[in-house]
Amino acid sequence: MKLLPSTEAALLDWAINLMADVVEQEQFNKMNARNIAMVFAPNMTQVSSDCIITKHCGSVPFVVYCCFSNIV
Repeated sequence: MKLLPSTEAALLDWAINLMADVVEQEQFNKMNARNIAMVFAPNMTQVSSDCIITKHCGSVPFVVYCCFSNIV
């Protein structure tokens, strides 16, 4: 996030915190880290098939899932 302009960094921080808040309420809304990743990752990322993330991890939703499962 340090490489992003301040406006985009603040927006990304807000979105990540919002998703983490949703995951914290999983017992009420059935949205666990995997579900959040499946919903938001395709909409928040645009990665080419030769991206290092997809080569090593398989998919962007998996990377997002790992991030949220470590936050909550």
